[in-house]
Amino acid sequence: MVRELALVVGTMAFAALHLLWYTQIVALWLWELSGGIRCEGRLAVYGASDWAWTTPVHLPAGLIFVSPLGAIGILPLLPGSLLAGFAATELLLTDPSRSISRTGRWRLWLFLLGWAWIPVPASVSWIYQWTVVY
Repeated sequence: MVRELALVVGTMAFAALHLLWYTQIVALWLWELSGGIRCEGRLAVYGASDWAWTTPVHLPAGLIFVSPLGAIGILPLLPGSLLAGFAATELLLTDPSRSISRTGRWRLWLFLLGWAWIPVPASVSWIYQWTVVY
């Protein structure tokens, strides 16, 4: 009972932390790295690049943003943060003596897939939609 409660509370806390950290720091840094944000003196120019970095798990959100559904693309981002929060909490609650083979290698591959960055056209990246379009 205590473990389940810790799993729920930890998942929510880490999901909120992940969403804020990713959207406020990582995504903007990647967008700047691709040239999508350029600072000219005290001014910042957004959308200065034709491409952007995204992760495979954020690709559905970007594709929805480009479709006629538009801003509804934000919805697929929320389950991604919940999954990241769940994974982090599960990792903290797992007995350290458990081997990777017992917990399943698919979790490791899923985690690594979430950190693989791929270049996409700027309009397919949700950070482009967030900073330039909306």
